Amino acid sequence: MKESPLVIRFKGGVPGYILGPHILFMFIAMLFSTGTGLLAIAKVPSFRKYGIWTLILLTAGGIILGPIVQKFAFGELWTGVPFGWDLTDNKTLIAFLFWALAVVMNLKKERPFYTVLAAVILLLVYSIPHSLFGSELDYETGQVIQGIFLFLTIKNIKFLNLSAA
Repeated sequence: MKESPLVIRFKGGVPGYILGPHILFMFIAMLFSTGTGLLAIAKVPSFRKYGIWTLILLTAGGIILGPIVQKFAFGELWTGVPFGWDLTDNKTLIAFLFWALAVVMNLKKERPFYTVLAAVILLLVYSIPHSLFGSELDYETGQVIQGIFLFLTIKNIKFLNLSAA
């Protein structure tokens, strides 16, 4: 691979006992989110209970295990807002906030709109490729860089043949 070398984006390995549950919880959260959204559209009262389960699964997979995965892979627990612009962390945070809002808004009164909105947001978040603009180890500096700034580096602009050279 001399012409196109392989680049590893992380600096540490993630143990299977962390990565496996993280992936499992995130997939199950998406399944519950979609089902809960459909129940809310149909105005089936149990959508409120499934909304709580969706939030629990998303919290476990994305808010608890996600940063642990990040810590093993890059040495940083959280590189999203307010500490950085890692898109994976930020999209997880957005989905979590919308699901928290949906659960809170449905605690005392049925408000299916918030649940449908949260389900759509999570679907959109999952439509963004994982680790797009995510954390990456810069082997030249030894620093972990992330977010949109990674995309805008001169090195990447030259790689994409967008430079005026």
